[in-house]
Amino acid sequence: MLRAITMVLMLLLLSDVCKLDSLKADLQQGVIINKVQMKFAPETSAEVGSRITLTCSVNIVGASSLTSQILYLFYKGSDSDVLLNSTVSSQQRSQVTIESARASHTGYYSCVVKVGNEAAKSEVLYLDVAGKLQTPRITIHPLKVIMGNQIELRCEAVEEIPPLEFIFYKYKNGQPSPVGDETVTSRNSVTHTLKVTEATDQAYSCKIQGRSLETSSNCSEIVGITVQDPFSSHAFTIEPKNGIHEGDNLTITCTVRMSSLMTSQMKPQLMILKGVTPMKRNESLEIKYSKVASSKDTGSYSCIAMWNQTSKSIQKQVIVAVPVSKPSLNSTAFNSIVTQGDRLHLTCAVVTGSWPIIYTFYKGTPENSLHRSILNATAGVYTIPSADTADSGEYFCKAENKAGVKHRSERSQNININVKVPVSEPKVNLLTSRTTYEIGKRISIRCHSTNGSSPVTYSLFLNQRFIHSVKNCTTEPVVFNILINNTKDGGVYKCKAENEILNSSKYSEGINFTVMVPVSTPLLFPLLNSTKAHLGENVTLHCTASTGTLPITYTLYRNHSRLTAISATKPGSAVFHVTIKTTEHSGYTCKAENLISSQCSNTIEFFILIPVSTPLLFPLLNSTKAHLGENVTLHCTASTGTLPITYTLYRNHSRLTAISATKPGSAVFHVTIKTTEHSGYTCKAENLISSQCSNTIVFFILSTKSMWLAYYLLPTILFVPT
Repeated sequence: MLRAITMVLMLLLLSDVCKLDSLKADLQQGVIINKVQMKFAPETSAEVGSRITLTCSVNIVGASSLTSQILYLFYKGSDSDVLLNSTVSSQQRSQVTIESARASHTGYYSCVVKVGNEAAKSEVLYLDVAGKLQTPRITIHPLKVIMGNQIELRCEAVEEIPPLEFIFYKYKNGQPSPVGDETVTSRNSVTHTLKVTEATDQAYSCKIQGRSLETSSNCSEIVGITVQDPFSSHAFTIEPKNGIHEGDNLTITCTVRMSSLMTSQMKPQLMILKGVTPMKRNESLEIKYSKVASSKDTGSYSCIAMWNQTSKSIQKQVIVAVPVSKPSLNSTAFNSIVTQGDRLHLTCAVVTGSWPIIYTFYKGTPENSLHRSILNATAGVYTIPSADTADSGEYFCKAENKAGVKHRSERSQNININVKVPVSEPKVNLLTSRTTYEIGKRISIRCHSTNGSSPVTYSLFLNQRFIHSVKNCTTEPVVFNILINNTKDGGVYKCKAENEILNSSKYSEGINFTVMVPVSTPLLFPLLNSTKAHLGENVTLHCTASTGTLPITYTLYRNHSRLTAISATKPGSAVFHVTIKTTEHSGYTCKAENLISSQCSNTIEFFILIPVSTPLLFPLLNSTKAHLGENVTLHCTASTGTLPITYTLYRNHSRLTAISATKPGSAVFHVTIKTTEHSGYTCKAENLISSQCSNTIVFFILSTKSMWLAYYLLPTILFVPT
């Protein structure tokens, strides 16, 4: 801690040593101004007329040779605006005395001291001297001025101390308003230059104001000026005066006289304009513009006099009387067609022609005048508020005026006006009352609008698709004959009626009918295309028509007797299920029918498969006794069974022979008894469905024949129909 304190003391000591070295160097070179101070006596405020002393003191260190030449400068203004006094003295204090203070002494003061090459300024102090400033004096030069020249306004207050603020005022209806911006100057007078125009006010005054808003003067007296127009008179003449016609000599003269304040050497700028186009200009008291008049010379002309940015203007209208040109008649009708009830405008227009122009409208003949108007315009209009068919016809118009001594009349071309009645909503209907039709048939659709000017074009649409149109020049209905080619020809039919009136077409309501397709010949077929069936079996029959409008009713018949019916609402086959209950299952047919036709199918014959019954084996005359070597006859028959039936004869389970029966009846076997062992005869009956074995027949052998017959049994097979 002690070490830190020691270092601080050493630094302070070093700093003082540096300051002494710097002071020593300055003293060797000249002087040092330590302080400059400004004081008032009395301090800060005083009364008008009082004595005020301004004291500037200074503290100087330096060579005595320089201190004897101290320059004191006293200033007024926060920025040293005005130098009040300068004094050279050897004393370190200097004074300036204001013997009789004025309100303009109010303000900021300071003093500056200069010694050799050194200078220093005191603080700025404010001195307030209570009281009014001197009323200033205003002078204006010149008091009589020509419009366009300048005047000089001078305001001065010789007794006041600057800086001062000067304000000029202008007066209108006795009320002052400032002229330009406020002017602050370091002098006790100011000059303001003002250009005199037609709007310049003619009375002025001024006032002054110190830096304090409370320090101001009264307004000076009001001085007025006299402003004169540079032009004492201004004339604009156009000849001839009593109407100008094509071919006349047109002369336009612009004349001006100058004010008495103007010298004879002062010449104005004169200019003759048509619209905004200069026709002639010159520095003179009079100019003329002459030419041969034509219709193009009609227009607004101006005579303008200008001097020193002051101008005067006179305007006149020149109308060159021109005979009317051939008028053109136009109408608001489109292609000469007007809709009944619409407003019709007829416009009669001319390209050239002096006003006023008389426009007259006619229908048919010159004796039939409709409307007459006198207008200062290049077109006249005749309006029919609500056009009717009686307004149809030929129209023309006439335009006339007075050009020169001759009365001029011209007639327009003729135009035709056709007032058309819009078509009413057409009615559409079928000449027959049916709602369904077959392919290949013709239908007739009638369309008619009860109102509408001829010709009327009728167009037929199917489902918004154009079909055909007919132009009808009578009031009778039109009939469309349509050939139905396919189902797409059915749907909603509408009729459109239109005549020559633009955008006036009308559509009828729609009529709808359906195109029906007759059923084709149906096909009847069994499932798997098999016509063989067992007794008691359930068989499936399909019946289908390839074409035909739904719904289609399928009816199944057997031998012309109705069995059942199915209504199909979707494309496909009708499926019938039949149980085979008897052997008489032949002659199945199917009928397909819709709303417009019916067709019968092919015939299906079923082959009924019946199993064979148990056959009966019996000998002729029902005798089972036989002699050795005797020929015996055996009958084998099955009471039922689908033919063909094969009958096979067995003896003791050994097959002897077989007979195929294709007709109903018994199979007859002829057997020769060759041995005594002729027992155990059986018969088997079989067809494509089943097989059955008969009873067993045993023969009783009565005697023995020759031995060689025992080894040879020659059976003879005979088939005996029953």
